[in-house]
Amino acid sequence: MPQRRSAVQCTIAPPVLAGDQIAELRVFCDDRLVQVAPLYAAETVLEGGITRKAADALRQLALGWL
Repeated sequence: MPQRRSAVQCTIAPPVLAGDQIAELRVFCDDRLVQVAPLYAAETVLEGGITRKAADALRQLALGWL
């Protein structure tokens, strides 16, 4: 049976504009790269204000180690 694997190895920081390439999906089968596809932002995400940044920092601090 073929082996599958997936991993996320990046953080996307705003601002991000709709249509921006933000990542690349790589599909492996038994350690062999079989497909590569660019991933694009579906919508614009603007940088948050100070309250949003503080909440995000607390979330990262609390959950970032998982």
